[in-house]
Amino acid sequence: MAGVSVKQAAESLGVQPQTVRKMIRERVLELEPGMEGVALIISSASLARARAARTAPRRRGRAWSARVAWAAIDLLAGGRATWLNPAERHRLRNSLVYFGAADIAWLARNRASVHRYRATSEAVPLVAEHVIATAGSAVARSPEVAAAFGLTGGTGFVDGYVPAGAAQQIADAYGLAEDPAGNVVLREAEFTEALLNGAPLPAVALDLADSTATRERSAGLRYLEERLADG
Repeated sequence: MAGVSVKQAAESLGVQPQTVRKMIRERVLELEPGMEGVALIISSASLARARAARTAPRRRGRAWSARVAWAAIDLLAGGRATWLNPAERHRLRNSLVYFGAADIAWLARNRASVHRYRATSEAVPLVAEHVIATAGSAVARSPEVAAAFGLTGGTGFVDGYVPAGAAQQIADAYGLAEDPAGNVVLREAEFTEALLNGAPLPAVALDLADSTATRERSAGLRYLEERLADG
């Protein structure tokens, strides 16, 4: 059986067991499918993501709201974040000067609610039609995106944004099974104005930075550092 106990997860992360239980409640850590109500067996995939996030250097602080997180993404993409008032936009633009890529990844973590599933090979292209591609899916779909991050695209998976409440509907329609290590990632976004023209490259970078794959994570953080340096 894959997965680890609460005690093992706590030792791996260097925290107390009660912190691990809090991370489970906040969906930072995910349980192995089928173990809910039986035992707290944490998926190895979600533990790896949490460990990567904890070991990355970052500035501690309260996460931005989705509205502000997407405003920061839009500003980094060269937009104007028009949903903020002028004073809010001015404060956010000035604050970005003091942040590094890992800071942005930490502060913008509430930009979406992430759901992971396992899909059949037949279902993957059907699910892909319902999402705004990001991370590896955006790299696979667009040579321009691939070039921006110095990555090559793969197949057999989906990673994309959907409106809030849509993940379960898509899962039901295509028989997706919850799986922390699955090949479908649906990111439910409550604030979608910044996604009207697709996922901005800074959002793709943030989603790549969440990856447990070192090359993808490094590419996402590198892109963000370059955007921050450009001002």
